Amino acid sequence: MRLVLKKRATKALFSVANWVEDQNTEGAGDRWLEKVFQEINRRAKAEVKHSVCQNQFLANRKYLCFPYDSWIVAYKIDGEEFIVCRFIWAGKLT
Repeated sequence: MRLVLKKRATKALFSVANWVEDQNTEGAGDRWLEKVFQEINRRAKAEVKHSVCQNQFLANRKYLCFPYDSWIVAYKIDGEEFIVCRFIWAGKLT
């Protein structure tokens, strides 16, 4: 399955990576980003569908979701593409 990141998800991921870099030692943001991409790739290759997001806004868009630490990854599957649409701090969804 091919991984595709929407612009909004990419912007959020890099914003968080920059924050991690600012709060920690040099290179921490890059290491964090690498771990996130590894997890997303692992889930995309596993081809396991997760449940529809519980948040009404995301559910209306028929996004599937899985948690990553304190974050929610909202995605769609279109043929052979695993499309990450949103990367959201879980605290914002309550």
